[in-house]
Amino acid sequence: MDYSRLCEEISQIRDVIAAFVVDKGLLVALAAKPGAQAPDKERLFKILLQIHIMASIPKTNEDFAGPTEYVILQHSNMRVTIIHIGPDQELGIVSTEKPEPSAIIERAKALLRKG
Repeated sequence: MDYSRLCEEISQIRDVIAAFVVDKGLLVALAAKPGAQAPDKERLFKILLQIHIMASIPKTNEDFAGPTEYVILQHSNMRVTIIHIGPDQELGIVSTEKPEPSAIIERAKALLRKG
């Protein structure tokens, strides 16, 4: 799958600020709307590591609750939705807090299925 193209398409969804793919805690693709504020390198490294850890924690309950579909982290001015797309890969979607997360998630999943 072309993760760069996927992130570019997702970043064009209304109210999405940026999209990225993380593989084992490392950034492999990123696309953001023009003018989107980006963290410095040190903070980005910390954010990616935190995302990998946060997305991994619910996996420990999958034998009981079923596969984790996504994890949402809500800040006061943005939402980060993390979708598992592989054993060690996560798709992150940064959006404003306005939209209902399910609408963005469904559009992202459709793009994933499209390949």
